[in-house]
Amino acid sequence: MKRFLFSICFLGVSLFTPATASVPPASTPTDATSLSTPTALITRAITTRTVIAFTYHGTPRIVQPHRLGIAKTTQNILLRAYEITKNGAPSNTWKLYDLSKIANLTLTTATFPQNAPGYTPTDKALSSLLAEVPYKDETK
Repeated sequence: MKRFLFSICFLGVSLFTPATASVPPASTPTDATSLSTPTALITRAITTRTVIAFTYHGTPRIVQPHRLGIAKTTQNILLRAYEITKNGAPSNTWKLYDLSKIANLTLTTATFPQNAPGYTPTDKALSSLLAEVPYKDETK
């Protein structure tokens, strides 16, 4: 565990959850390296390109997380992800999720080696980034 935490810090990934973020009090970290918070778990998934599963508005979803950041308007922490399935049915679309509304968050064993279709390195909904997958222009 300590080796993994050192690797994350070495890569320059921040596991800090800003105080202004809307994260449920039960999951607010007591230290910046806690991997039990949604922010830390999603940051890990982004840096390792691991598919995640969660429930959002009562519906199970499986997504490829690409970007985690602070919303321009609400200052909530948002996840930009490519939704693979919604309620077990294929979805294959880009979605924006508010972390305070995500439940039952888990890492899967699946990974994604390439960016999802339509991924761009800009996001007008986010004022600052906490983590993102590197942009690869796969058209070249």
